[in-house]
Amino acid sequence: MAHAIQIDTLAFAKRLQAAGADERLAEAIVEGITDADTSSLATKEDIALVKEDIRQVETAIKTDIANSHADILKWLFGIIFAQTAIVIAVFSFLLN
Repeated sequence: MAHAIQIDTLAFAKRLQAAGADERLAEAIVEGITDADTSSLATKEDIALVKEDIRQVETAIKTDIANSHADILKWLFGIIFAQTAIVIAVFSFLLN
């Protein structure tokens, strides 16, 4: 199993001993940390992949918004044209 956390176990044990832990306690703490399951921790590569996924989703959303704006404008101008044509037709009918 690859560890996501890199620890200098000897230096860590010596540091614990210098802080007042006896040798057996320091070794137990170091052993516990090195045996910890780190398989579910995110690595830098995992984070980079998530960031790329976010960028792709952001691009897709921006594209969808731009397409929606274009669709709204098409409908808006279509409705304006239709209303203008109806108003002209009604006035033509009323004036004849």
